[in-house]
Amino acid sequence: MSRAALPNTTLAAGVCALIFATSPNVGFAAQTPFAAALEAQSKGQVDKARTLYSQILANDPSAGRALINLGLLEIRQRRISVGRAHCQKALELDAAASKVHYCLGLADVSTDPSAASLAFQRAIDLLPDDPAAKVELAHLHRKAQRYDEAVQLYREAVRHRADDPDLHVHLGYCYRKLKQYPAARVEYAKAVQKDPNSYYGHLDLGWVLVKLKEYSAAEPHYLAAARLNDKSPDPHYNLGNLYRREGAPIKAADAYAAAVRRAPGDVQARLSLVRAAWRAHRPLVAKDNLQALRRLKLTKAQSKALDKLGALIERTPPALPKTKTSTTSKR
Repeated sequence: MSRAALPNTTLAAGVCALIFATSPNVGFAAQTPFAAALEAQSKGQVDKARTLYSQILANDPSAGRALINLGLLEIRQRRISVGRAHCQKALELDAAASKVHYCLGLADVSTDPSAASLAFQRAIDLLPDDPAAKVELAHLHRKAQRYDEAVQLYREAVRHRADDPDLHVHLGYCYRKLKQYPAARVEYAKAVQKDPNSYYGHLDLGWVLVKLKEYSAAEPHYLAAARLNDKSPDPHYNLGNLYRREGAPIKAADAYAAAVRRAPGDVQARLSLVRAAWRAHRPLVAKDNLQALRRLKLTKAQSKALDKLGALIERTPPALPKTKTSTTSKR
């Protein structure tokens, strides 16, 4: 099976830095130091931002936005308990501040998804037009395989963050899981239109196009994904599957070999390479990879497949490569 992927969504890395610049929910006393802290945070200057927020809070312990931003900063640095403590103090100042609940939701994402969902929903109820909590709640629904609910929230978020290509990647993933492949294709196409360098957009668009049997349209997206992430075996593995479907064993063998170079322990890629190399009249490549597979740790199913493949190679001469391609070949 071809491979698709998702961008990392851990702790909303692309959401937090500037989100509290103009929040009306919680007041603060120190304007200029806060702006400096916010600028440092937006530039990834963690130590400087932490120091500035701490100075603000030393002068004014009720500076709610400084508490929230410092809480978010610590959560993103995996200092969850420290970040939660800051957000809890902000909650005591103003329980109706949507950003406080958003911050507490992020603190619970990894350890208590149910509590995180409640916190994000509370943030949405308090500030319906803010997309950040909707995106995080959508991520939780997606991970819980509640794809219809995730789609609704992602779509609401898109209205406020129309330039974010990752939202379309997530929508495409949900539609793919719902087996709504034409809808998935639309979303992945929007992702690569908004960001031509979207690795996940290209990889997953290629996957969906293959599913829709639009093989020639899939190839350039897999090639783009391979260029964008040279270390990943997945675009090459998917290209191998595509060329195999098209009846092009030589190209398939080359693509699987590229996947194996990037992931020598990838059992499925090596099995596919053995099959393709044999069909491409490359018996030495097939046998070398057959031996390499025997040195890997295999599941029972993989061991069975390897034994069958080895027996086939031992008793059957390699087939000559096909000269004509077929876009209707099966896996």
